[in-house]
Amino acid sequence: MDRVVLGLAVAGALYLAIDLSRSRPADPLPADAGQASADTPAELRLLGWPRRVDWSEFETRRAHPWGEARTLASIRSTIEVSGLEVGRSREHWTVRRVDVSVDVERGYSWVKESDRTEYVRAHEQGHFDITGLIAREWLDHLRQIRAPSREAVLAEAERSGNELGEKLALLQRLYDHEAYGGEEPQRAWLDRIDRAIETGRPLPHASKFAGYGALGGSLEPY
Repeated sequence: MDRVVLGLAVAGALYLAIDLSRSRPADPLPADAGQASADTPAELRLLGWPRRVDWSEFETRRAHPWGEARTLASIRSTIEVSGLEVGRSREHWTVRRVDVSVDVERGYSWVKESDRTEYVRAHEQGHFDITGLIAREWLDHLRQIRAPSREAVLAEAERSGNELGEKLALLQRLYDHEAYGGEEPQRAWLDRIDRAIETGRPLPHASKFAGYGALGGSLEPY
């Protein structure tokens, strides 16, 4: 099928693009397949996260880019999909294989030379981890899809990807808005992110946070 882009670019900070153009049907199980074949585990993998983000992944600049005087650094984190296969198991179609990779797009990630501090790096780590948590949430959703056709599986993957792309955009903006308040609010956010990573639970939607209402329309994604 044609390339499907799920999500959107947000203030140059991140990009969620899921390419389903290489998706292909796995061989359907034969009608007389036994229980063991029908229950063969799917192979859905999350790659490249969690991990520590390093300054070597950022371009070092002597001055801020034009129009970004308040910004000390910027990261563009990506979610990419490869090897997506859809197959039939008895009466349902499911995602049988997929690799979901989280990475830093180095050509669009930068830091001002004088701001290569651990405090700033930790802030960019938070952006990367929010992206990773959304990737994990999307992969968990893919595991649950049960649909009557291959096309329905891909449609649900696209729908949920678009929904999570919006969630990702809103969380990233809310994180920036609140973490700009200093070390204490940033530490609160990083602790929240760490708990989500450790417990396996997704982050709530941005609308569940107190700061969401204060931002009003400015929090809408591009």
